[in-house]
Amino acid sequence: MRRRFLSVLLSLCLVLGLLPAGAFAQDTIQYVALGDSITTGYKLDDPDAESFAAIIAAENGYELTNLAAEGATSADLLDVIQNEANAATLENADLITITIGGNDLMGALYEYLAEAYNATHQDAAITEQELQKGLMAGNFTLLTFVASVINDFVLSDAAEDALLDFDDNLLRIIVALKQANPDATIIVANQYNPYSHIENSFATDIVDAFEQGVQLL
Repeated sequence: MRRRFLSVLLSLCLVLGLLPAGAFAQDTIQYVALGDSITTGYKLDDPDAESFAAIIAAENGYELTNLAAEGATSADLLDVIQNEANAATLENADLITITIGGNDLMGALYEYLAEAYNATHQDAAITEQELQKGLMAGNFTLLTFVASVINDFVLSDAAEDALLDFDDNLLRIIVALKQANPDATIIVANQYNPYSHIENSFATDIVDAFEQGVQLL
């Protein structure tokens, strides 16, 4: 988690450092952070102070409004942007950062894997949530099964549909933000692989398959 957080923070700081000096020519910069758990600071000791959005705001004197939500998908983010309650905040923003897409892909992945597992284990069917918890806990049986089928996910209709939906939602998100506030600087952060830290050899195919999916986002 720390490595992921520092990677995202470094990337955003580098981008912000490349912005022209006149990009924020006013006293108090209005910074709106949008997205998922990367932006909320999931599992950090003090998210309000340690999330990358909070650090960027504190170090630069920006006024932060964090509209991110843990587990958010691109469809969820589109709803946030289209919510009238957030209209004034977005219209007055000088800087907007976005982290989104991982939950779109993970949702499609777990659905695909659960369906594949249940097709061959009808007497021990599991839900997507149970599958996810089992994989994160290193369940040997699930890791072995998933390793045998996960490579098919990258080229599956499920993955393609998830990526197409994400593509469409992200375009609508950017268009909506630009229509509401054409002068705002918008930064979309790169997606990360949440499984990259797993060292179990049985999870290698899982890590590699998700990495391929991430590169398509």
